[in-house]
Amino acid sequence: MVALSTRGFRPARNASRIAQSVEVDASSGYYPLDGSLLSATTAFTTGGTDWEGTGSAYQAKTGEKVKVVRAAPGATLFDVAKGTVSMRRFVAGLSVDQLAHIVEGASAGTDITPGVAGTTTALYEDKGVPAASLVDGPAGVRITKEYTSGGVTYYQYATAWPIGTLLAQTWDRDLVEQVGKAVGVELTEFGSTMWLAPGMNIHRDPLNGRNFEYFSEDPLVSGLTAAAETIGVQSHPGIGVTIKHLAANQQELERQRTDSVIGERALREIYLKGFEIAVKSAQPMAVMTSYNLVNGTAASGSYDLTEDVLRGEWDFKGVVMTDWGANYNVKKTVYSGNDMIMPGNTPAQITDAVISPTDPTFDLAGLPVYHYVQRNSVGNPIGAHLWDWETFVAGPGGSTTYSVTVDENTDLTTTPASGVCSTNITMECVTQTSHLAPWGSVDDAYTWVLAQLDPNVKVDPITIGWLTDAQRAGIKVTVNSRQNPGDDTSPVTSYTVTYTGEHGLIRLGDLQRNAARILETLTHTQQFADLANKQGVGGINVGAYGSLFNRDLETYLVVGRGPVRSAGGR
Repeated sequence: MVALSTRGFRPARNASRIAQSVEVDASSGYYPLDGSLLSATTAFTTGGTDWEGTGSAYQAKTGEKVKVVRAAPGATLFDVAKGTVSMRRFVAGLSVDQLAHIVEGASAGTDITPGVAGTTTALYEDKGVPAASLVDGPAGVRITKEYTSGGVTYYQYATAWPIGTLLAQTWDRDLVEQVGKAVGVELTEFGSTMWLAPGMNIHRDPLNGRNFEYFSEDPLVSGLTAAAETIGVQSHPGIGVTIKHLAANQQELERQRTDSVIGERALREIYLKGFEIAVKSAQPMAVMTSYNLVNGTAASGSYDLTEDVLRGEWDFKGVVMTDWGANYNVKKTVYSGNDMIMPGNTPAQITDAVISPTDPTFDLAGLPVYHYVQRNSVGNPIGAHLWDWETFVAGPGGSTTYSVTVDENTDLTTTPASGVCSTNITMECVTQTSHLAPWGSVDDAYTWVLAQLDPNVKVDPITIGWLTDAQRAGIKVTVNSRQNPGDDTSPVTSYTVTYTGEHGLIRLGDLQRNAARILETLTHTQQFADLANKQGVGGINVGAYGSLFNRDLETYLVVGRGPVRSAGGR
């Protein structure tokens, strides 16, 4: 036997420092966010007894603490950048509506360079918050080639660089870094802030229609190449990259409904490793989440992915944004730390879910109205049933109840509100057509309701995202009367659907956290410096974003270089 000493041995501590630790009961309105555990968060307020016109101070939600901070009237983001006002005090002074506009990206405005993919809000320049533009990639800067303004034609021709796969095949990180520097020159010239590139998903299948944007089937090659391009772009003052698409975006066909089912070891060693290398060795300004689900959870609403792994383990410092239209559940998106919702323009969905409980909408048969979501271009369902629960979550033991009675006074000859919904890119319903015929009788409606509540009955072609077991446990159907009293086989003439559950609102602390990350990142952009100069604010200097983290970056590959010699040694 050989005795081994453990003196001086220190095990690696790689666990997330922000792991979810607050226990949540299945009856809670917050259980659907991520099951039985929830993260802890802190909401900052300036006190007062009439928060957002509710008539009372802000009330902490599950897993949330409230901390009152000193108000900073008239404070601007310039004050935060100078260190005279803390970010928490600045954010505490913003209304929910202002926070929602910051978190919700905005489509390109008239005062932003035409042809960019989107922008952050331009509403709060008086508070020192600049509008930053996001321009697409990744094989160069994808922007409108020319536009006319005031009778003058402007040209924006950009270089068509080789695709990502070809760049990676050079195995030359120095060359790729030079490409990144050249892209940065054009971004600066066009007045853009974030380049929506590089793309770096794994080449898992040659049929993936987006492979040309990605680097390699090898995570090390992908990570090192993405890091080199990131370093090149971010060597310029005030601009940055957005590495994408996190994570496991392995196909383009039905990309908004596909589920990448991957074991944790394969996920970490193959599909996440390239992103880890790029984050730890280059600190990109932003990360974009993907359209797909990962092990049953949408990437845009995965706390494990965007908080635990990306920030808690890899120490990512920038902004996380959704892909365009990938905000499938605003409560999950905000909670998971997906800071920026793109392309945005729907801040009301956040304000409604933060400030006040909203009643569900019930269809004629007594269940909530639901929609099959369809994509205009194809017409095939891309997800699941979307129920009009609003902020309410059905579940056992809840303190909130709703009851819907269906009887002879219910007009069951009317076409149901539930149906097929065709959406735009922001997942808003554009047109809806009911695929249900009028029920006609109370008994037919009753039979239909029971079928929807039976987990063993497939009543529609798409069942993904149907009622959960917890939701079913919070729904009770009671027969009030039958056509022949005492005969349990005769048609039902009256029944009541009763719901118990809780309202799950977006926590103010989560919304403030996301907005603060966006604001912090904006203080390092060229647009921030330009706005300060425009308003005559001194002391604002913006350098290369990459230089902020030079001391903390990891090195994954060291190559010694020497003179090239012939076989003969000369």
